[in-house]
Formats: sequence, C-alpha cells, structure tokens
Amino acid sequence: MSRMQARELAIQTSLDSNPYFANTVPFLGTISKSAKGMPRIHTVESRIRHVLLHYHIFKNSGSSIDAILEANFGYKMAYLHGRTSASLVTNRDLLSFLHSNPDIQVVSSHHLRPKKPLSDLLFFFDIIFVRHPLDRLRSMYEFYRRSGETRDPLVQEAHSHSMASFMDLLLRYHPHLVNNAQVNFLANKGCCARPVDARDLDIASAIVCGAAVPGVSEMFDLSINLAKYFLYPTFGAIEASVAPVNVCPDRSPELDVRLEAMRQVCGSIIYDALLAANQLDLHLVDRVRAELRRRSNSLPAVAHPLELAQFQ
Repeated sequence: MSRMQARELAIQTSLDSNPYFANTVPFLGTISKSAKGMPRIHTVESRIRHVLLHYHIFKNSGSSIDAILEANFGYKMAYLHGRTSASLVTNRDLLSFLHSNPDIQVVSSHHLRPKKPLSDLLFFFDIIFVRHPLDRLRSMYEFYRRSGETRDPLVQEAHSHSMASFMDLLLRYHPHLVNNAQVNFLANKGCCARPVDARDLDIASAIVCGAAVPGVSEMFDLSINLAKYFLYPTFGAIEASVAPVNVCPDRSPELDVRLEAMRQVCGSIIYDALLAANQLDLHLVDRVRAELRRRSNSLPAVAHPLELAQFQ
C-alpha cells in the first residue's frame, strides 16, 4: 500500500468512526477524471424539493384554500394533524413525514405553527390567511351552531347561547380564542400565557407578510390570484375556480353589513369589548392588506392579478 493510499484509508476510517458523520447520506454524485495537474469536476444529485405548506387557521377561509389545493394536487396533497384538537405538529414531525413520503407536494394542517422549517433540500412555500377578527368570531359562532359535533364544549355552548351571550362567555373564560387570537397564533404558537403586545404584532406581521402566499379572507380573490401568479414558475398553472367551502349560506357578501348585523345582535357593550380585545389583530389585517396591495402594484400592467387568464 502506498503512502497516499494509506492516508486516504486513514481519513475514511476517521470519518466512518466519527459520530458527526455517522448518519450522513453517502456521496451520490460523480467525480470526473482530468488531465494531470488540472482540477476535477464534481457533480452531485441533490435537488431542492418544493412544498406548499398551508397553515390552516380556523375560520380563515382554510377549507376553501384546501379545496383549491386538493383540486390541483390530488394524491400529492396531505393533511397532517394530531390526534386531538389540542395537538401540536412540530417542524420535526413535518420533516419526518415528508422524508417518509417523497411524493407529497402540499401539506395542510390545523396543528402546525409558524415559523416554517429550514432545510437544505426542502423549500417551503407557506400559505397564511388572516381575517377581520370580529367577522372571524361571528363565523366561528355560526359554524358551531351548524355543527353536529356533540363532544366539543364550545359547540354545546353555541347551541345553547345567543351570539351575544356566547361572545360574553368567550370574553370571560376563553381569552386564547377572543383576545388577538391570530397574532397570538402566529407569534406564540397559540399559547396564551400573557397579553400580546406590539412586539408580538411585529413578529406576526413579519411572518404573514413574508410568506410566499399571504392572504386576507375579505380579499380572497386578490389573494388567490396573486398566489397563482407567483407560484406559477414553480408549480405551474393552478386552477382556482372552486366553490367556497364552509360558508354560511345566508351570509352577506359585504363585510360592513356583516359587522353591523353583529353589532345589532350583540349590543354595543359586547361588540365594543370585542373590538377593544382585538386591536392588534385589526392592525395585523391592515398590514397584510397593505402587503397584498404592494405585491399587486409590483406586477407589470399586462399581468394585473385580476386579469391572469393565462394562468387559469
């Protein structure tokens, strides 16, 4: 054995016995031969895998978004949830799932929390929608009223209370549901340990406004059309003409009309208390609206997001 061969064997033995390298993937590329004294050309087989990641915040148009994703990706989409409503799916769980299911291109989950994981081999296109907090609470109440689920205590409370008394109940006993819940979800993984503040708002705003697909439920069409435009280079044409899902059948299409009806039903005391409890959520929605307008204004005139017929 030559001195050079002995040295290479010693290096390889050292690597094999080093725990740092014990679980690494072996080199799968090729090394080309070259003329003496010239550098060799190395090629590797690694490639970035693109995954759409939908953080499904309850009553933020998530079922309609999932319907669009299902229609476009079919068996390449997966729902990743825990066993109970209180479960949390971690980034480690997500990465492990994707490693075991290499054909999956889309993941949607109620139980994942931002921020998205970082990986050398995975690039996540995160989808996060927010909503006017009072309209979200109204929708939550109406959803519970329509639900036939009997094990959920909130469903039982909604069936036995008027909207006004249900909102009063949330204000008194369920701060994690009614006090800037969207900011808390994004900044603190939904854990209710203290009142959220301006720092949490900045964290939440950065997460949504920095997402690949930010959205506002009240600007659903614009949000989806912007998503179609910016996702096209990676995922191709996305068909979005899917009927909305989980929408109250007699709901007014106008936000102002819905909010005024809620004020009339709840009374000014409860309604104003809800407004006061959700000031940071309101600021969050305003910031995401501004981000959608910024993205829309950045497009060339020929690709205005309301005229994206070529991406249908």
